[in-house]
Amino acid sequence: MDIDAIDRRLKISLMVLGVVAVVAIGFYVLWFGWHLDRDIAIQPESFGQFGDYIGGLLNPLVAAYALYWLTASVRLQKAELAEARDILGKTLFTQREQAELTLKANRMGLMTAELNALTDELNNRRQLRNIWIQTVASNAAAQVIDEDGNSVMAYDALKKEAKKIKELEQLQATLMSALNALDSMQAKND
Repeated sequence: MDIDAIDRRLKISLMVLGVVAVVAIGFYVLWFGWHLDRDIAIQPESFGQFGDYIGGLLNPLVAAYALYWLTASVRLQKAELAEARDILGKTLFTQREQAELTLKANRMGLMTAELNALTDELNNRRQLRNIWIQTVASNAAAQVIDEDGNSVMAYDALKKEAKKIKELEQLQATLMSALNALDSMQAKND
C-alpha cells in the first residue's frame, strides 16, 4: 500500500466525518429550530440533549472509522514486515556471497604471498648454487659452508642444493596450479 494512497484515504475519511458532523448539526438546527419552531439555546438541558444527539450519531461512525484504520494499519504493518523479511533474506544472501568472495580473495592473497616467498627462496638458492659452481670450477676440492653451518665439499653441497631446488620448483608449480585453479573459479563466479 502506497503512503500517498493512505494519505488520500485518510483525508477522505476526515472529510466524510466532517461532512457528517456538519449535516448532523445542521439537521438538528433545522429540525428543532425551524421545523418545530423551538428555541434551541434557551434551556441548558437542551445543550445536554444536543450533545447526546451528536454523540449518538457520530460515536458509531468514529468507532467504525477507528476500526477501519486500525485494521488498515495492521495490514500495512504486515505487508511492510513481509517486505522487510524479503529484503533481509536478500541481504543475507548477498552477505554470504560477499563473505565467500572475501575468503577466496584471502586464499589467493595467501597463496600469492607463499608463491612470492618461494620464488625469492628459489632465486637465492640458484644464486648460491651458481657461486658454488664457480667455486668447484676453480677448485674441485673446495669446501663450502652449507645451510646448516657445516663445512662440506662444494661438489656434495651442489648435489644437495640441486635436489632442494628441484623440490622447491615442484612446490612452486603446484602452488601456481592451485592459484590458477582458484583464479579461474573466481572468474566463473563473476
